Amino acid sequence: MRGLCGDVCNVTGTLESAFCLDEILPAAVDRRIGSARKALQRAARTRSEARANRLIARAARLAGVASGLAVKAETTGAISSPCAQSVAGALGDVETLAKQLLKGRP
Repeated sequence: MRGLCGDVCNVTGTLESAFCLDEILPAAVDRRIGSARKALQRAARTRSEARANRLIARAARLAGVASGLAVKAETTGAISSPCAQSVAGALGDVETLAKQLLKGRP
């Protein structure tokens, strides 16, 4: 568990880059990003390694779902292609980092 907060904070920092400057993300995407952020914040605070792992896994799942929703929003015209690619890329990075953290390779 040593250094978990630092590793989780790194993933959280990547999550914070999932936004578009001139566009509003659909509520469903925004909600998943917020839920992932909360799960990571809780993981950083918990003393239980098992609970931290569950919360990190939850954040990874939520990031994956949000990424898919961002791509879907692009196809429906709710957000622009550059915005969708930016958000999906950042969320994909979050998902990858979280999974690496669970495997013990931050």
